[in-house]
Order: sequence, then structure tokens, then C-alpha cells
Amino acid sequence: MSDPIEIPTDFPAVSVSNLLAFARGRMPWDREVLASIITVLAYGSSMAVAPKVFGSGSPAPLADPAPLETKVAEALQQALDQHSEPQVSMGIVPWSLIVDWAIQVLLKKVFSV
Repeated sequence: MSDPIEIPTDFPAVSVSNLLAFARGRMPWDREVLASIITVLAYGSSMAVAPKVFGSGSPAPLADPAPLETKVAEALQQALDQHSEPQVSMGIVPWSLIVDWAIQVLLKKVFSV
């Protein structure tokens, strides 16, 4: 294990798939989900949107009333789809939403009593 961890430079397809399964309730909270969250946090934070994620204070409220988990699942699916078919333009992956959700899950799971 490296210390500090290596920030992924390639799309973390396995970690995104794990988080998609977790967000949809198909995968329980475990060590693999924790590792996937850390990997996606590192990757998503290193993307070009990082200043928006860390510099804006709190994220803007979602205009769509759909549950956060639904929006995150759609974003994770979009990221996987773009990775599997990079030649097809599918819009910008909302990494700030994914990173915000991953931080919330991590804090909730680590510090819950």
C-alpha cells in the first residue's frame, strides 16, 4: 500500500460500478464500498471541476426534486456510459454531485453511532 494513496489518473470503472450498485441498494456498506468511495473522491476531485467542489462552500440545492440517490445513480451511470463509449458525446459528468454525495456517505458511515 502506498502512503499517501495514489490518485487515479484512469477512469475508475470498478469503483464507479461499485458505487452505482451501492447507491441503488444492491451492494451493502463494506470495505470495498469504502475503498470505492475513496477512489472516486480522489479521481473526481482531481477533475477540472475541483475548484467548484472545494471553493464554493456548500453546493447549490438541486432544482430537480428527485432524491439525491437517484441523481447520483444517474450521474454514476452517465460516467460509466461515457467511459464505455467515449466517442459518443453525453454531456459533462457532474463530478461535483458525485463527490459531494460520496463525502456525505463517508461521513455518515464512519461517524454514525
